[in-house]
Amino acid sequence: DGTGRHLDFALSMARFLAHDVEWQDADIRVLTVNFDSTIKEQLYKDISLLLNEKRINAEVLVLGDNAIVRNKWDVLCSASNAADLVLMGLPKEIGDETRDLAAHMEKLKDFKTSILLLHASMEFDEITLMVKKSTAPATQTDQQPGTDELKPIPLPDNSLLKTRLIQLETDLRNITDTFLNQVINAAINRQLELSTQYTDYVEGSIRNLSKALEKVTDSKKQDTVVGFHQSFLNFCTEFYEKEAPKAKTAIHKILSSGIDEYFAKTEHLLSLAPEQFILTVNDAVKNKERKINLPYAKLLHRMVHQRLSPNLLQQLYGFNHHTLKNKAQFKKSMLRVDAWFVSRSRKQITVEEYQILDQQLNDDLRILLNLHHQHMSTARNKLYGFIREEVLRLAEILSKRDVKWQIRLMLRKTKEGEEENIRQFPGIWSERTSILNNGIYLDAQVLSMNMRMRSALARFVERAQATIHNNVVKPAEIMLENIRLGPHQTATWKEVQLSDRLSLLNLFQETYGRIHEFTQRLSNKMQLSYIVTGEPGSQSPNQYEEKEVEPARIAAYYLETRINEPLTVRINAIEDELRQSIVDMREANSLLWFRLENWQKDTDIVHSEWEMKNFLEKLTSQLEGWHKLAIQRSEELQQEVLSATPSAVSPLYSHVIIQSEEKILSLMRAQKGRRFGIKLNKRFSKWKSKVNMLIVNLLYSSSDGLLLARKYLRQEEQTTTGIQQILDVVDKLRPNRKTLSRIPAFYRTLFSSKSLINEDFLVPMNQEMTVFQNALKRHREGLGGAIMISGVYGAGKSTFIRFATRRYFKKDRVFTIQPTTGEATIENWRLALQQSLGGGLHNDDIFEVLPVDSVIIIDDLELWWERSLQGYQVVNEIFRLVSLFGPKVMFVLGCNQFAFKQMAGTIAFHNHLLARIECKPFDTKRIQELIMLRHRSSGFSFNYKNASEQGILPIRMASLFHSLFRYSQGIPRVAMSGWLNSIQRARQQTLYLAKPELPDTEIFRKLDKDWLIIISLFAQHKLMTIGTLARVLRQNEDETKQVISLLMNAGLLVLAEHSSYRLTPAIEPLLIDVCLEFGLI
Repeated sequence: DGTGRHLDFALSMARFLAHDVEWQDADIRVLTVNFDSTIKEQLYKDISLLLNEKRINAEVLVLGDNAIVRNKWDVLCSASNAADLVLMGLPKEIGDETRDLAAHMEKLKDFKTSILLLHASMEFDEITLMVKKSTAPATQTDQQPGTDELKPIPLPDNSLLKTRLIQLETDLRNITDTFLNQVINAAINRQLELSTQYTDYVEGSIRNLSKALEKVTDSKKQDTVVGFHQSFLNFCTEFYEKEAPKAKTAIHKILSSGIDEYFAKTEHLLSLAPEQFILTVNDAVKNKERKINLPYAKLLHRMVHQRLSPNLLQQLYGFNHHTLKNKAQFKKSMLRVDAWFVSRSRKQITVEEYQILDQQLNDDLRILLNLHHQHMSTARNKLYGFIREEVLRLAEILSKRDVKWQIRLMLRKTKEGEEENIRQFPGIWSERTSILNNGIYLDAQVLSMNMRMRSALARFVERAQATIHNNVVKPAEIMLENIRLGPHQTATWKEVQLSDRLSLLNLFQETYGRIHEFTQRLSNKMQLSYIVTGEPGSQSPNQYEEKEVEPARIAAYYLETRINEPLTVRINAIEDELRQSIVDMREANSLLWFRLENWQKDTDIVHSEWEMKNFLEKLTSQLEGWHKLAIQRSEELQQEVLSATPSAVSPLYSHVIIQSEEKILSLMRAQKGRRFGIKLNKRFSKWKSKVNMLIVNLLYSSSDGLLLARKYLRQEEQTTTGIQQILDVVDKLRPNRKTLSRIPAFYRTLFSSKSLINEDFLVPMNQEMTVFQNALKRHREGLGGAIMISGVYGAGKSTFIRFATRRYFKKDRVFTIQPTTGEATIENWRLALQQSLGGGLHNDDIFEVLPVDSVIIIDDLELWWERSLQGYQVVNEIFRLVSLFGPKVMFVLGCNQFAFKQMAGTIAFHNHLLARIECKPFDTKRIQELIMLRHRSSGFSFNYKNASEQGILPIRMASLFHSLFRYSQGIPRVAMSGWLNSIQRARQQTLYLAKPELPDTEIFRKLDKDWLIIISLFAQHKLMTIGTLARVLRQNEDETKQVISLLMNAGLLVLAEHSSYRLTPAIEPLLIDVCLEFGLI
């Protein structure tokens, strides 16, 4: 068909054969078949020019209408029958041409000659002979600029020179087309595929949303929009986490291979170029012709490397500009769709709005397509124009008399080529694009985090407003309604319930804990840059500013300073204000009933009626004020909470996060300067104080000595421990409240044993989990029984049970039974069953209706037991249920190991247990893993003995956590408390630690023996009410109450839930050690 690489392959083969001795005198003929007589003459010229270019002496024969047979294979066979060797190209693709050739293979067998069928690789040049132009209109991308718009080449009379100039322009255009098509066009097309993939997803998502909204009720439409919105943001995040890097890698490969192909073609063109050609010129002086040898190869080398390469590099910079436009357009579209979802989640979506968004998406894609077409068209026209100008310049020089001097002068003007920059461009572009992708990926993460934060805060506002309504607004409305009914209708008055349990701050801290987890999904570190867009070719990729940022830490800072700190202060103030309103309302309600009970007893009825009316009017005014205040604070809370999110999130987007980080560092430097000044003043004051104290000590030294001697003499007389000594130990073991108040609530929550942390913070308990799996396997094979998890308080029993059941059971099949009061009675047990598993059914009936593969969790089994004659009733009932329903329902029991040992003496546990798992103490390494998993997730760092977390020596790090191990005896809860206790001060994002030290515990060995017995009972029971302890001790409740009061005053007991008491957590391990030492447990 006049195109392809076969002709270059065949001519190269012929030239190779012609150098052989046996073939050097061979006649060479180039045959081609053409049935269009209008271009036959031009074919002869083109092929002759090509043979001259390849320096091959051959005959050209164009077979056409004068052939006997019209089939081209028959024509070629008939014209080649007498040859010794026939070189024939195979069709490029399988089709009619291939099938036609296969049909004539039998005729080729009858040849008396050898046939070599060729199929050229990419190493050979693509040669296009003059063929009839297609009448089909070219697309914008493939359309070639017309040469009519370019200045014509002044063709000289010298035919060889004329041929050279035409061929030169053709060759330069060929390698330019290769560069544009295989580098620029292919790379841009791959970028457009990525944009099309994004557009197709969004359009499909919008269509699916439209269909989904038609099927749901109005109440669920907002949730549906929010769900699709979250799916869109998840897609964007994953799209730029996975698909964009894939596209970048593919484009890098396209650029590299295309540039390699361009350089291969260039070198091939230069290798085939003749070193010189002879130019015949007329010498007007001597009136005769003279011949000049022109260095054609050098001229061609200069034109390609010094003139054409810089222009091609500018086109690569133009592609880089196109990449910037593409990324900017994607970001703009992502933000537009996000804003569309946000606005539509608050109102009804119309068909017109779908159409508008769809049109905008298509417009975005059309902008990129038009930019692509415009770029390719401009690039091709610009390069073709440059090539024509260079050829015109060369033609002008060749037409001058001093052509030889002009050529020499041209070759002297050399400059460094751009080949190295061209070769390095794919790598530089890839790095730039990675940074651009990072920016969009960060924006997608921030948008997703922003949506989750808005949802979490909206839920908090909803719960907070419900709490305010139930505890303040509703009681005020009931009291106002009661007053409206009048004092004579008290029988119809509604009861007013007033509670102090607002817990707004607790609700917020719980919400903020979840919000802080969202920041952990942001990247820890990433490279970003300022995106600078300019005209194509005006900005080199090497000139962009780059910087590494830490989005997770920056987000933690802004969330802490713009959400947690201000809202904590505001919510605390609102809670105090509303709690005071509740106190005032309670007093007003009591006063109201007191007045109602006594006003009718007044003998002066008229005066009494007037006084009551006046009182009710004043009370109504107060109630309306409290009612209005509660509603006003509820609305203010909603406004302030929801307005805090944008201020915290806006500094995190890619276009401002670098400035945000610099602002944080600037604030920290300023704060550091202020701290230095304060520190200097403090040191001076401290020095002055020391001088003064030295003088004072000299004056009082004699009396100090006397007092010290008396103190030591008195110590020998002491045999029992005083309350003050115990309280001193408790204070040493408790974290400093002032220090803790400076640590964010979310950090304290991470180290709270009550926090429901996720599995990311779980220290693996592989051995224990294996035992659990084996027991569960036996249960699911049909065996009945329970799994007992035992250990000391704080050993991680509850955490292990929660994660094990969450991992192996469905969420709706997990049932936890919690005590309703502090008394272990059958009635309380049945009440707890009904509340946890479903009311209205008998004890056994509840288990009958439970689904198969359910699990019953009874954590803290000791709370259903007491060490008395009647104290085993509930435990016996539990194991009766295990025996009866164990094959159907898995029972998981958690129990204090000291209570377990006591109960095991009465109940044959081994008959009911599939397995017993003991949560053993952690070693130093596991203590370190437990602490550091939580600490590192917070974004904080620590400083220990003047060494930063990053610069601390391994031996010092091991020493720190070994001290924590000794402090906690390997108990996880105690270790976490010890970590907080070791924090001496907190400044910005750094915690300053001291080595945790245990105080002298000898004082606990000197405790009153009766006290130690009671302490041992609390160690076994965990929680005990006054009634429980009285039954165990077999004494009356008044005596028990006095003992409890003494132990609380001594700091040994604290009040817990359900009017129960427990050992003080800070010293509980020390007290248990003493009880073990004396054999009490």
